[in-house]
Amino acid sequence: MFYFNFTLQYSKRNVINSIKRAYSNINKNVIEKEAKKTEDILFYIQKCILEENTKNRNLLCFQSIYNEKNDLRKIHLNLIKISYLLKNICVNEQKWLLIYEKIGNLYLLDEQIFRNKKKTIQLKSMLKNDTLNKENTVIENYNLCNDNIIENEICKKYHLFNLNSCYIFVFKICLDNILNYLPLYTISNYILILKCCENFYNFFFKLHKRKNLNKLNFIYIYSYNSNYKYNVKILKNKNEIIKNEEKLNLNYYYQELFNLKYHQILIYNIDLTTKILDTLNYDLIDDKNFAQLSMIIYTKTKNGLINEKNVLKFLDYYIEKFRNNSLKYDINEFSKIINIMYYSKIVHYNIILYFVHILKKINLSVFCKKTLFENYLKLLRILNLKDNNFYIYNYCKYYILNNVAYINLSNFYNFFFVSSIIGVFDISLINLYISFLKKNKMNLKISLKHKIYYTLLGWDIILKNFINNVKEKEKIEIILLNFKNKNIHYFYSNKLYNNYSHLSFEINHLMNIYKNKIFIEKNKKIIVNYYFNQYNILNILKKHFSYVVYEYITDQKIILDVFLKIYKNNLYKKIGIEFNGRTHYNLLVKKGNNNEISYNMIENHNTIHKKWLLSNFHFSIIDIPYYKWNELNEEEKEKYLINTIEFLK
Repeated sequence: MFYFNFTLQYSKRNVINSIKRAYSNINKNVIEKEAKKTEDILFYIQKCILEENTKNRNLLCFQSIYNEKNDLRKIHLNLIKISYLLKNICVNEQKWLLIYEKIGNLYLLDEQIFRNKKKTIQLKSMLKNDTLNKENTVIENYNLCNDNIIENEICKKYHLFNLNSCYIFVFKICLDNILNYLPLYTISNYILILKCCENFYNFFFKLHKRKNLNKLNFIYIYSYNSNYKYNVKILKNKNEIIKNEEKLNLNYYYQELFNLKYHQILIYNIDLTTKILDTLNYDLIDDKNFAQLSMIIYTKTKNGLINEKNVLKFLDYYIEKFRNNSLKYDINEFSKIINIMYYSKIVHYNIILYFVHILKKINLSVFCKKTLFENYLKLLRILNLKDNNFYIYNYCKYYILNNVAYINLSNFYNFFFVSSIIGVFDISLINLYISFLKKNKMNLKISLKHKIYYTLLGWDIILKNFINNVKEKEKIEIILLNFKNKNIHYFYSNKLYNNYSHLSFEINHLMNIYKNKIFIEKNKKIIVNYYFNQYNILNILKKHFSYVVYEYITDQKIILDVFLKIYKNNLYKKIGIEFNGRTHYNLLVKKGNNNEISYNMIENHNTIHKKWLLSNFHFSIIDIPYYKWNELNEEEKEKYLINTIEFLK
């Protein structure tokens, strides 16, 4: 027994050491590759100087580093030289474009990861004492450039004391020059620049996709000269727009964005992307460039960077291509457009109708069924197509039934979740859902556990409140429920005979299991974000009511922005107040035959479904649309809120 334990420990130690060696080798390879990339960039810039020597005669000339063994030191020295040359070089617009393409491929190393523990602790201590200028903090004993007199002077002049400050400086200089030359570039040049920006967006959001960071919400870049200004009110007062050095108007929901590493480069890229998309003449774009542009806008919106004006311009051009029959039936292109609408929450009604009309006519067997299924699920979530809803729903339903043996679990559970939030309760499928939940008890993502729980919660309400008094309830196949007006329709089948007592027991049992799997820390210290309108609402209510709770969690594990309990005649009323920001709505765009365009903010299915759930647990809900709230001054907000509550009493 003793021998076995010893062997097990020895084995574990070997595994850990192997992992450490592998990780060390990966780090070493990344550093070596970054050093090579900086050398290549430096070589190319010096080549550009030679080609345009008359404009760059007074620039310093740097020799290559051959005897430097420390690759981090080499990278820093190269970046200092690159920074100096970029700041002072004079080259044409095409050379700046190629320089940016090369710079966009840098790894952007984090020097703290590659330094020993002692220096990391020293760095943290210094940053703690100097929180105002983290990026440009001089770190003693770093010694990257102390032996090089010229580099040291450049370092002091431009504040390039670490890799982070070098990367930010290099990107800023490069992007500023590209912005200056922007009118001289062709469509192909624009696409190349946008692809470089796309690479950085992917890097930035992947870098900061960590469990210990708050999830970044959508970042909306608002446009002023638009004909839908009443739908896109700029947040004001405490939710004021950030104005950075370049005067870029960036509206954000999470202040944490501006504490993230390389957020300066993100803003430079957003500024450049916005100006290109504003400048772009879509009539000059060929099919190849349009496909690339679709991919770029898709990536940008999926990452949450949304300029409503640019998205609307893109979708408007797309609908014109449809009308002119100049589009190929490409499911990948369809998929990108659907995803752009899904993630941006800007829904072009005409485009969706065209999609459904075309997909009904053509042979769908030539397309990837899984891709179609996933896109149809998104269509169900973003818009109620009335007559076409059942066509889309049935395609998804039969995809599930035909692929049940090897379907992706996430797709399976998402189908039932989407069905429930749009008000389709298919009793003919619920036993299949229950069976899957019982058999597949593997660890699931937290988001998927939430979806399963809220799906079961909706079904539990349906079985308890909407079936008991229905005639021939045993033969009900599908229940359609309109959450807003509470209209309900029943579809029957002679092939069914439902045992509701057993069904209700199974659903209730599973619901309680998944309820316990959802962990919401009730006693955690809530970090109040003072830029949120919710905080403004909380302060108003505290003036008038004694029992007000911020981010209240109900017994059903549904989170309310603000909860208010009012006592009257020895009874109390539960009031939930939800501030509905931009992400609670889809901007619905319709283009008529006379080319008149209408814009309407429509509550999305998730928001409507949440209100319906709460209403079944005796909550009175006040939902405040952001575009109405932000039109009011402080006095009007208080009056509006108190009058609404008095009306509910």
